[in-house]
Amino acid sequence: MLGGALGAAAFVAWQVQGRLPAPAGTSAFRPAAFRPWQFRTLERACQVFLDDREAGTTTAQVLDGYFAGSGAEQAADLALALGVLEFLPAGALSPRRFSRLSFEDASTVLARWERSSLGVRRQIAKALRDAARFTWFAREETWADMGYDGTWIGRAGSGG
Repeated sequence: MLGGALGAAAFVAWQVQGRLPAPAGTSAFRPAAFRPWQFRTLERACQVFLDDREAGTTTAQVLDGYFAGSGAEQAADLALALGVLEFLPAGALSPRRFSRLSFEDASTVLARWERSSLGVRRQIAKALRDAARFTWFAREETWADMGYDGTWIGRAGSGG
């Protein structure tokens, strides 16, 4: 009985800790589609999958805008996936929140999720990876980094 009470108290403390204000240095961006903690989870995942903190932050902001507008029908699904990643990054017995992990630890968690035997984990990791990469590399200013010189549509008429 005492073990159960201690376990419940630990769970409550973990949940309360997760609702404390964001650590110093977090962005002043106010998400439109997600709660601030969900946005921080999305932001950290984008940073990891792009291997670039600034690009990840920008990408998360663009994704939040998309899910606040034309992607609103899928926003609840992504919010649920972000909750699973946030509160169970290393499994049910590890009381660590994903958004508060170091960049290196978050990278390790997502790499494990990509190879997980649990299909839900693999799907969440793949969805976040694909959304981050597609969103970032759809931006014209990133094309030169990939050696892509743009679309051919419209070139014939532009003298190029």
